[in-house]
Amino acid sequence: MTVLDAARVAVGGVTIGLLAGRLLAENPSHLERLRPSYWRRIAAKMGRRGWARLAGWSACVLVLCILATSLVSLLLARLQVEVMKPEEDLMRKLGERWRWGLLVLVLGLPILEEWVFRGILMDELVRMGASRAWAVAVSALAFAAFHLSNPGAGPGIVLVVLPAGVLLGVCYLRAGLAGSILSHAFYNLVIFLSW
Repeated sequence: MTVLDAARVAVGGVTIGLLAGRLLAENPSHLERLRPSYWRRIAAKMGRRGWARLAGWSACVLVLCILATSLVSLLLARLQVEVMKPEEDLMRKLGERWRWGLLVLVLGLPILEEWVFRGILMDELVRMGASRAWAVAVSALAFAAFHLSNPGAGPGIVLVVLPAGVLLGVCYLRAGLAGSILSHAFYNLVIFLSW
């Protein structure tokens, strides 16, 4: 990893940390969603319909994310817009060299990203008076821009990730944080397995 790559990751990490920190300072209740007891209470209340809704929305959004990002990637490849340099892709290297990287890629990142971009950012925008559609759009744009911090990412990464951000935002509205985390995690698993 070059110094520039390290700087990109650091800037992305600091930016997301400052954003989340600022919003958490104003509304610390978002921290509750990181506690296992929160998820146990949610799971205990769901019932069959709740589980079916969660699974259905997560699966639909997963398929739509794969289709949308694949189509945008193909279009950008035809237009010769750089999306990602595989030889510099830190996540690919992590997955190829360290199989435990799969755990980080598939579980850790989706939990963190969904908690920040959907669970905190969208909720706070709505709390401040924004419409849910506006919250989805802003969250998706922030999510897509954040991916520019990935080593090897080109400007096209924003266009590839943007539709997934919108779809994950809709999933969050319909199936909650667990739904967007599941969709995101399985999406990352599909990407990982395609390498």
